[in-house]
Amino acid sequence: MSHRDRTLPATAPFAASTRLRLGEFFADIFADARSSSSSQPDSTTHAEEELFHWVIQREGSAEIIQAGQDRGFKEAREAALACLTRLAGRDQRASNL
Repeated sequence: MSHRDRTLPATAPFAASTRLRLGEFFADIFADARSSSSSQPDSTTHAEEELFHWVIQREGSAEIIQAGQDRGFKEAREAALACLTRLAGRDQRASNL
């Protein structure tokens, strides 16, 4: 299993690219290459101070449902998880009709 296919707990450490899954939806979270300390070896920027993007999609679809960016991996993960939770809940309610 690659690091992009893991579902991380809220206490998980920083990863360069992460995939969260909930129901039929997933969120990819990744560091902005322009602000990444990995692209600036002499930088003192820490992972929690970098710019991270997140993109929400439904399994099997190329459509981007929602996207955002946050300063810090933890903030991006929390925002993406909140969006996934809303979408999965809405999807579940619709399937119960």
